[in-house]
Amino acid sequence: MISLLDLYQTLVAISLYNRGVARVHAQRFEEAIKALRRCVELSRQLSQRHPRFFLPKVALSLTDLGTALHGRGFFEKRQECLEEAVAVYKEALELWQSLQERQSGGYEAEIARTLNNLGAVFKDLDRFAESVAVLEESLKLWRRIAALQPEVYTPHLAAALANLGDSLRALGRSEPLRLREAALVYQEAIELWQRLAERQPKQYDSDLSATLARLEEVQKEIGHLE
Repeated sequence: MISLLDLYQTLVAISLYNRGVARVHAQRFEEAIKALRRCVELSRQLSQRHPRFFLPKVALSLTDLGTALHGRGFFEKRQECLEEAVAVYKEALELWQSLQERQSGGYEAEIARTLNNLGAVFKDLDRFAESVAVLEESLKLWRRIAALQPEVYTPHLAAALANLGDSLRALGRSEPLRLREAALVYQEAIELWQRLAERQPKQYDSDLSATLARLEEVQKEIGHLE
């Protein structure tokens, strides 16, 4: 049974979460981090009394806290924020995976999304091999999810391919053969963006153009090696 204290803390946590996410979208990362830290703290307390309901809230709050930390680390050049984002995403990932096992599914998209976010932070930390490994794991999940619900998840699959292409290209600076892998991955992403843009050009034309530009750049880099 939920007590009045639980109800009050739940309402506060919801308010903090909404505030934090709004501040992330506004790129007010310091405020977002403060709100989401407090949201995580309250959600943890609630999850001790009602784990089935509140553990997903803890995982979700951690995921968005990771996004806020990543944003601040990237835009403000704060290494410590990027490092903390890695730790926070890893904790969120462990929770999502635990929930997936305990509740017989339902969290694959959250796992894939968190892996994708973790891979992006690794890339910004110049940890390219780790980024590629994590993004490949994320891509496997997106492929499976998109096969079941293509209308919902094909854009996520295309974005995951583009992100993997970026990390492969970055890794190609030290391992040139990875550039060819990046080109193949970009080509697959482009095919998906083209299909999506045919139906919703306003929404996906910019993604298509950006990925075409990346493919052109990586092809030039490959040409310099030949």
